[in-house]
Amino acid sequence: MSEAERISRIHFLIKNRGYVSTREIQDEFEVSRATVMRDITLMRDRLRAPISYDPERNAYVYDGDEDDPWQYRTKFDLPGMWLDQHEAYALLTLLNVTSQIDPGLFMPHTAPFRGVLKKMLAYRNVPMKGFHKKVVVDLPNLDKGNRHVIHDLGTALTEDRQVVASWKNDEDKVESETVSLQRFVLGTTGWIVDLVVDRDRSRRQVPLTRFTKSVVTTEPAELLPEFRSDPAADFEALQELYSRR
Repeated sequence: MSEAERISRIHFLIKNRGYVSTREIQDEFEVSRATVMRDITLMRDRLRAPISYDPERNAYVYDGDEDDPWQYRTKFDLPGMWLDQHEAYALLTLLNVTSQIDPGLFMPHTAPFRGVLKKMLAYRNVPMKGFHKKVVVDLPNLDKGNRHVIHDLGTALTEDRQVVASWKNDEDKVESETVSLQRFVLGTTGWIVDLVVDRDRSRRQVPLTRFTKSVVTTEPAELLPEFRSDPAADFEALQELYSRR
């Protein structure tokens, strides 16, 4: 077991039960007492955890107000993203529903995370209830197209790179252009790719199913102002999101 797993377990037990003994961690992870003590020292010195030894319990606790220790314990958390079982279940449900309309763009990136969520819920013995079977997205016009081409287009979109693409126009003739993808749009007729042609800077909207070939280049995509990333604004949005938790 890794150091991160042990520290996560120590934190979980103290935060939810109020204390943890070195013997518990030794037995659970089959490590020496010296290893557990190094973990606790790291938590205190590097992660700034308010952790101390309680001789009456022969265990470690988080320091705080004796009159209201529970409230104090909930104030400290380890760095990272922490979900309770309800939040994990809600997120997994959202991913399952999204997978039904995904053209192959989202799920390759979220599949590992879905696995983590399932393990979390199984560890807590949360019944899954087959919810993914109870909510179905029925869009008869949703043809997802060639998955290999979609993968390349998705890579170009997420990495902001140009792509040499071929597609059939309204006259069923093949066009080939170097393009900068701006966004994928899900409309009443299925997925549409909003793009800018590099040759003349013209903006086009091409149904996803019409693409027949794509090659991702190393050149940066030319993004329209409304689609350019603003790191400062993105960071402020994340701060606002987490301040509401």
